[in-house]
Amino acid sequence: MSSLQQPTQKRPRCECNNKVNSQNYNCNTSNINLLSLPDEALNNIIAYTMPQKECQVWEWIGVLSQTCRTLRRFAKTYAPTRIVLKDFESYFPIFSSTSIVDVRIGFLQSLRDCSWKRQHLKEFHVDPVAALLWGEFIDRNRRLANGICNGTCTLLYSLLTTPSSFPELEWLDIQLQDDNIEGYDLITPDSLQLLPFALPSLQKLCLCKCFSWEDKWRLGPPN
Repeated sequence: MSSLQQPTQKRPRCECNNKVNSQNYNCNTSNINLLSLPDEALNNIIAYTMPQKECQVWEWIGVLSQTCRTLRRFAKTYAPTRIVLKDFESYFPIFSSTSIVDVRIGFLQSLRDCSWKRQHLKEFHVDPVAALLWGEFIDRNRRLANGICNGTCTLLYSLLTTPSSFPELEWLDIQLQDDNIEGYDLITPDSLQLLPFALPSLQKLCLCKCFSWEDKWRLGPPN
């Protein structure tokens, strides 16, 4: 049989496969397992991704906590020690395409349900923007207040009456002054008596217009 009639020999596949496997091996060995890094290095990387706005740190912690236990352990150490509730009334999510949302109720619910979020808090500030239920936008710079946000006040009441709710809180600042709305009923004589048990480390307290007129008479005139 002539050389032209001889069947062509196929190139062995193993040569190609070996080459591919070799490339994959080199690629895999060049990757670094993030979780195998020393704690200090991993902590520095996590800290670099933390958002600058204090209120957004809670969302950032939640996302990292859902990733794995190791990242959750590090992320929780960055929990803020101060809460300004009005920051959650017009909130910009960092992991969503939504522009502005009101997350006061959801945040207070998570604060109530997750004791580790309250464990090392030092300051808690609530003002009319945080407690009021706002109406539609009149224009870009002005809004119409419709009344109190009952859900917000109910959750605040629960947080301020639960024993050891804020074990390290030093400053509670609730200012609900508003010229058009009366009777927030956030602090009652009963809840006021429970306050020392809920906030055993409290050093500075401001309760402005948190009482109804009926409660003021029950508490008696100021000394």
